[in-house]
Amino acid sequence: MKVSDLEVGALLQPKKGFAWVQWSDVYCDPKLQETILECVPTRSLRARSQPKINTAPAIYLGKIPKRSKQANSYEPRHEVYCTALKTKIRVMPESWRNIIEIKGENDD
Repeated sequence: MKVSDLEVGALLQPKKGFAWVQWSDVYCDPKLQETILECVPTRSLRARSQPKINTAPAIYLGKIPKRSKQANSYEPRHEVYCTALKTKIRVMPESWRNIIEIKGENDD
């Protein structure tokens, strides 16, 4: 799955053996620090340190503009609505390889 192929409203979930993890971003400009979502193996220390392993679906909301004006800043640009957290949240770019789209029976 390519993120660029996703349509707004697509239903997403972690691949088998992976889970959503919420954490505070330290890569961006410190003035823009925010909570972000990452999809990591359930066996990883980061996932096991969470109070609950979370594999609930998320809804893709699309690509959003950068917040930092710095050309070399690193920040997640794609946003989802995480049903378990009940909030909009940005997804780390390296997490997309661990996420799959949930297809309905009428989808191609």
